[in-house]
Amino acid sequence: MTKNKWEKKLKEVAALKDGNGCSVDAGICETVAALQLLGLHTEFSCQGHLTHAWPAPWVSLLIDNQLNPISPNMEKLIQLTSDFNRYEEMSLEQSIILDKQGKLYSQGLVLVLSPSTSERKRKNFLKESQLTMRLFTGFLKDELALPNEINTPFEEHLQQIRVCDEAYARRIEKSGRSGSEHDYE
Repeated sequence: MTKNKWEKKLKEVAALKDGNGCSVDAGICETVAALQLLGLHTEFSCQGHLTHAWPAPWVSLLIDNQLNPISPNMEKLIQLTSDFNRYEEMSLEQSIILDKQGKLYSQGLVLVLSPSTSERKRKNFLKESQLTMRLFTGFLKDELALPNEINTPFEEHLQQIRVCDEAYARRIEKSGRSGSEHDYE
C-alpha cells in the first residue's frame, strides 16, 4: 500500500460525521482507517471515555448479510486478532476480541463495566486498552504493508508495552502489593 492511499483513507475517516455531527475520535481514527483498508465496513467507533460510553476503545463493524455474517474479510480480521493476541501474549483483560455483534474491543471491558469497579481502575483500564488498541492498529498497519515512514513497526509498539509493564512491576514491588491480574493501578 502506498503512503498516498493511507493518507487519503485517513482524510476520509477524519471527515466522517455521525448523526449528531461528531467526527471520528482522534484516538481511534487510524484503527478505523486500517479496518476499512482491509475491506471491512465500520459503522460506529469510540476511543473510549470515562464520562460517557465505554471506558475502552471500540469499533463496530457492519455485518452485511445476516444469513452469512462471516465474510472472508471478517474471517481475516478474526485471524488477525488471534495472531495479535498470541504474538503479543496479551493478558485476558487486554486481548482484543471481535464479538458476535461485530464489535472489536479489549475483552476485559466486561470487568470494568461492573458498578463496583472503582473510578481509578476504570481510568487505568482506559489507558491500557487505548494503548492495546494502538498496538493492534500497528499490527494491522503492518498487515497492510504500509511504508516505514508512515508506520511504526510493531516491534517498536511491543517495546513501548514492555517499558510500561516494567514500570508497573516496579510500582507494585515498591508498594508491597501483589499486583493481581485484575488490578489496574
